[in-house]
Amino acid sequence: AGSLLVAAPRRFGKTTLLRSLVDALRDSDVTVPPFVTAGVDRDSRPVPEIDIVRSAFAGICENLGSALDMNIETNWQGDLPPLSVFDRARERAARLGKRSIYLIFDEAQALFRGPRGRGIAEALKTNIENEWGIPRDGRVPVRLGMFGQLHLPRMIEGQLDGRVVENLRHAAA
Repeated sequence: AGSLLVAAPRRFGKTTLLRSLVDALRDSDVTVPPFVTAGVDRDSRPVPEIDIVRSAFAGICENLGSALDMNIETNWQGDLPPLSVFDRARERAARLGKRSIYLIFDEAQALFRGPRGRGIAEALKTNIENEWGIPRDGRVPVRLGMFGQLHLPRMIEGQLDGRVVENLRHAAA
């Protein structure tokens, strides 16, 4: 299976669906660490817009490390982690017999807002296409789960839509 996107209006049950999905996949053949809500910290306090992407990915790295009982780097420069940051986690998941790792973001539209949004989507697409999403060398692929409001597909259009939205279109057909 590929990455997924769920977009719906506010108060429509996306987070409830997300919690159920994570619970259902807990003992499956995929690694699904606890999801991160983009735009807020662990204590549900707002994160400054300039730090949203980095904060969300640092949180997902911490959660993935906990799920796999290992430490994953969270101290990098820039918004997105370097290409190699998930290597050891991908190898460990493969040794555990997993098929993939799902990194899931709630309120994902926060990752792509503002003037840097398109660039973030483009960089994320490049990382998935060139490294994270490719199963190789004893490493499982990393997939994304993006849960957000109705305008999320428009925010990633032309960038991640080939990786995320297309999977949704096929699922709906």
